[in-house]
Amino acid sequence: MSYEKIIITGNIGTTDVLTSGAGNAYVRMSVAVNRGSKENRKTIWYSVLLFGKLAENADRLKAMYAKGRLVLVEGRPQTEAFVKKDGTAGLENSIIATQHPELLDFKSDQ
Repeated sequence: MSYEKIIITGNIGTTDVLTSGAGNAYVRMSVAVNRGSKENRKTIWYSVLLFGKLAENADRLKAMYAKGRLVLVEGRPQTEAFVKKDGTAGLENSIIATQHPELLDFKSDQ
């Protein structure tokens, strides 16, 4: 048996409600994770995907997971190759969420 799991904490960049080819709604968030010290900081962006029951009430989730919020995400890692607008190859770091991302900034508007 094989198993993969990734856990990140970072700040949300965007949250979008999208529709799959089968017509099912899903949620995609971009989450920035900073590595290194302030002088040598590098930001890694992850695309976090919520499907099925995790994507129910997608519009509510979009409002709750607003830009700048600090979240903890747990899920299965996935890397996908794509072609950038300039024609060069790129990689997208994705996480298929296995539970709702946890808000860590404890704002009162939840």
